Amino acid sequence: MKAKKLSKRIEVVEVKEKTNLKKWMIIGVFIVVVIMIGSSAAFMGSKPNSDPNSYEVNGYKVSLTQEGWQISKGGGSLIMEFQPNATTDIPIELAKLQGEKIYLPINTTEIDAVLERQRLQGLLGQIGILSNEACLTEEDCPDIPIVSCEGQNTIIYFTDTETSEITSKDNCIILSSSYSDRVRVINAFIYKLLGVI
Repeated sequence: MKAKKLSKRIEVVEVKEKTNLKKWMIIGVFIVVVIMIGSSAAFMGSKPNSDPNSYEVNGYKVSLTQEGWQISKGGGSLIMEFQPNATTDIPIELAKLQGEKIYLPINTTEIDAVLERQRLQGLLGQIGILSNEACLTEEDCPDIPIVSCEGQNTIIYFTDTETSEITSKDNCIILSSSYSDRVRVINAFIYKLLGVI
């Protein structure tokens, strides 16, 4: 009798162990399936290079740095204040740069945008376009060339207007904007010269 009771106890323990083992296996499989589904959903939901602060446009890599928007291609780079997308609303009618020299006239009759002119001159120099100071009129002009739009060389100058735009007249390129929007217009002009926009 003792052998039968012992045998029944062993069978009951074995059945309980098998039942517990099956429960744990089911729970384990369930956990693995949940992890796999979660990982798949996360992978499928992610977008490659979805960082809005780093992207490519027309062969240029655009990325936000601590200094500003870095535009790079083929080892060279520029730092701009505005990303290309922030300048696309500026109408641009741009003629080809003409002549041997590029002139950035100073304005002797109004408050001159010295910082903006220097910024434009610096950016042009970084892309290999050298520019010189000049005057549009003789009035109060220092000892620098006097140029006009009808001449042979390209002249780039600023005008104060309420709307921002870039236009061409003869050999002049006119960067029109309010004073507060000049840097954005300069960025748009450089982007257009480079073919970024």
